[in-house]
Amino acid sequence: MKPEHPPDPFEFVSDHCSKIVNSLDQGGAVGLSGSRARGNGDALSDIDICVYVAGELPSPPARKRIYASLGLSEYIYDDVDFEYSRGDGFRIDGTRCDFNWMTIEAVLSFLKRLGMDFDCPEFIPGGLATVKALYDPGKIIAGLQREIPQYPDARAQQRIRKAIHDAHFSLYDLGWLEKAAFRNDPFLFLKHQFLLLDALFRALFALNHEWLSDEKGLSRRVAAFAYVPVRIETRMHSIILHQHEDGGLKDGLSNLKGLFADTVQSIHRRYPGMDLPVDWK
Repeated sequence: MKPEHPPDPFEFVSDHCSKIVNSLDQGGAVGLSGSRARGNGDALSDIDICVYVAGELPSPPARKRIYASLGLSEYIYDDVDFEYSRGDGFRIDGTRCDFNWMTIEAVLSFLKRLGMDFDCPEFIPGGLATVKALYDPGKIIAGLQREIPQYPDARAQQRIRKAIHDAHFSLYDLGWLEKAAFRNDPFLFLKHQFLLLDALFRALFALNHEWLSDEKGLSRRVAAFAYVPVRIETRMHSIILHQHEDGGLKDGLSNLKGLFADTVQSIHRRYPGMDLPVDWK
């Protein structure tokens, strides 16, 4: 039965965390992740719940029985495979709430891979670092957080090289932005602008030995890094808000090339001998 308009969806979830854990055969923990855990959520932010299971994940029917015992029935999605977890989504009194289920063993295995597989995603350590325990009698979440490795220098350098070469290949070798500006094609320009910025942001996270995490507030977060391009906030404000539109796409291209050059310079401040493309001026 659906709960009768709880006064606050987050309070509703928090109040039922113990019931979730106690329904698991081998126990576990429930934590809050995402922007609400980091303190930069707003009125439109989802409630992101991580359920860490000691043992096998409950099957979809078993999870549905758990949700039914909590009074949850307004599904948005169910049993989505997120590679390292399974996800179910609900609306609770109008607010979206996502339950992300994962085994403790899978999280530990992933964290061990980080030092060896530089291509594997970084969102698990980036998100895990800020998870807040809602119900965790066994201190499982704190134990997992202690296993998050320091960002290794070898990983940083490899990821920087890949991101910068990806950006350089698109910007200078293939010249997609150049062609889009010449043809006055805004859609193509914006598409490749996004891909370029994504590559540069990945390089900056690696340069500062920071695990990637949620995109919310990304520009402000990057601007606070120790190693960061000069005028980053001014450039990003102009690029993202498309203040170059009155001057045409060529002005936008010039700004993006400037950001690329500044990013390479900031990388060389930390890694002077790093082999990066040089024909970017």
